[in-house]
Amino acid sequence: MDTSTLSLSAELLLKFLADHSRVQFVRLLWLDYNSVLRARIVTTSHFCHLIQRGELQGLANLYMFLAHNQPPSLDDGGDWSPGQAWLLPDPVSIRLCPGADSHAQVFCFFVDEVETPWQLQLGHDDSCPRIALARAVRDAQHVIGAEFLVGFEIEFVCSLGPGTVIPQSCPHESSGVRTTEIFMMPILCEIVDALRCVGISVQQFHAECTVNQYEIALVPMSPLEAVDTLVITRETIWKICHVHGVAVSFSPAHPEENGVHLNLSIHGRQPADSATTDYFLAGILSHLVSLCAFGLPRITSYDRIAAGPRCFGRYKAWGTQNRMVPVRKRSAALWELRFLDADSNFFLFLSAVLYSGISGVRQKLPLTLKDCRGMLQASLS
Repeated sequence: MDTSTLSLSAELLLKFLADHSRVQFVRLLWLDYNSVLRARIVTTSHFCHLIQRGELQGLANLYMFLAHNQPPSLDDGGDWSPGQAWLLPDPVSIRLCPGADSHAQVFCFFVDEVETPWQLQLGHDDSCPRIALARAVRDAQHVIGAEFLVGFEIEFVCSLGPGTVIPQSCPHESSGVRTTEIFMMPILCEIVDALRCVGISVQQFHAECTVNQYEIALVPMSPLEAVDTLVITRETIWKICHVHGVAVSFSPAHPEENGVHLNLSIHGRQPADSATTDYFLAGILSHLVSLCAFGLPRITSYDRIAAGPRCFGRYKAWGTQNRMVPVRKRSAALWELRFLDADSNFFLFLSAVLYSGISGVRQKLPLTLKDCRGMLQASLS
């Protein structure tokens, strides 16, 4: 059994609250299996009381597994687990809520047993996606001897209500300046500024291919922090657009066809050797079918990646600077994974990717698929 322990510093939480005296509420966050961000919102005084007594906020363990819009109990006496779970805050993830200075938020490990306060047993609680990623990062660093950086890009479509689109005085153009300035520029700038104020940096944003579709790209970060910031970014986009009367869809279904792109790099003091990076890529490709179950979890996920000009999930392929295949190689140790959307649990997906990659390194799996640099159909003929 894995007996590794991760020590968490409760003092970081108390210091943050002392430095931000306006905070009255703390949101204890977890991302469930359906990519629904859930929270228990506690008062600051109660949160400090829990910390000082070495206690955690408890709740029913079924809250990790609820389906969309599903209540935690059923009239027909459904078979619900009676077990207890606990929310163990990750102190390094605490920050203010964008646009709400009286609220702080912290991502939590969803644990089903507590042996020692503020000690996380990485070998336990296999149902927690955040623990799965923490364990995957540790194992990948051990196997490869380097760290990882992850940067996300998230796409979304805006409208003024069901069945309506934002009025345009000119055709929608991908990366078009007029397309963005007509309506969305002030809202997008407000989103970026709200994220900046809580320590989340955006690289760029622009209009995308679908009508009224936009993309925001985040700076690369460590894996856990990158997923945290992606989730907060998604919720901030929704919140600020909602304030302005703009409806937002992250759906991969036609006609929106929104996706999420994951940029993953091996990052160390010394560049990773070519053999290791090839083994890592080969491991990902060997598990590509299984990885799609994590990154494309719904039937509608496959609307975006069906056969056509964007066939991210149609063929098992990779290519240098090729955006038409599931894995785009950007540089020697940097890849963009395109078979992912906002309905995925990002913690589980990234942990599955890392374990796939290190399985290739451990087995020294040869990279048998050739570099698809041109049109995919031509390369396969």
